[in-house]
Amino acid sequence: MPLAMQHLVAHSVPPHWLIHDWHEAAELWTRVLALGPIHAAVIMPDHVHIVMRSPRWPAWLGCLSGYARWRNHRRGEQGRAVWLPAPPPEPLRSRKHLDRSVRYVHLNPCRDRLVGDPLAWAYSTHRDAVGLAMPGAIATHHDPPSLHAYVSSDPSVAVEGTELPYGMGGLRDHSVQSIEAAVSNLTRTTLDGLQRRGPARTLLIQALVALTPLSDRAIARQLGLSPSAVHQTLPIPGAALAKVERVLGDRRFSPLYDPPLTGTPA
Repeated sequence: MPLAMQHLVAHSVPPHWLIHDWHEAAELWTRVLALGPIHAAVIMPDHVHIVMRSPRWPAWLGCLSGYARWRNHRRGEQGRAVWLPAPPPEPLRSRKHLDRSVRYVHLNPCRDRLVGDPLAWAYSTHRDAVGLAMPGAIATHHDPPSLHAYVSSDPSVAVEGTELPYGMGGLRDHSVQSIEAAVSNLTRTTLDGLQRRGPARTLLIQALVALTPLSDRAIARQLGLSPSAVHQTLPIPGAALAKVERVLGDRRFSPLYDPPLTGTPA
């Protein structure tokens, strides 16, 4: 029986990039997720891949044109052509075809030499599939270690595959910088974004309270908040704390910086 799954791809007009910083990546990511339940996705500097069930073609074209208008307005480049004509979607006719397409999507950042591990690229659903994104864009796979081994065992990563992060043994004396890095990457929030009120900043406060010996006053001083704002933050849920602990110190979960991506390893 056909899977009714399709693989969509769209490329930018060369030599221009789709994203110049993580804020633009976040905007395009939000628009992609708004298309409906997706099975896999990745945003690259000059193209985007999506695997989803029977997408509505007008909605897909609307996603692309809407992002183009937003991007051009942000950069003061009204009228610039952003996308090449979108090719028709590729039908995925078997479970094997679907699995190989998802692997291809998740390996895109590695095969283009942007990062050395599929977990290290923030705007890919691979980390969502293995349960290391907050909030998750897709459901966690039923067997994350096997999925990660399947995806990461590629010459662009390591032929023997790589391990998922499993934390540092329940320590409670981590640095503020390591916790900021973990929360930034798990939530796909830039370091500047962590200073603004919202779920990511709340998670950062909760993690600092749980994982450092710092007082509420010291945490408030670090974040430029009032001590009462820290004191009134509810304790971090166990599942969320476990995710933060798992990626602490893992270089694949480095913080997202605000300056343009040009000139950075990404």
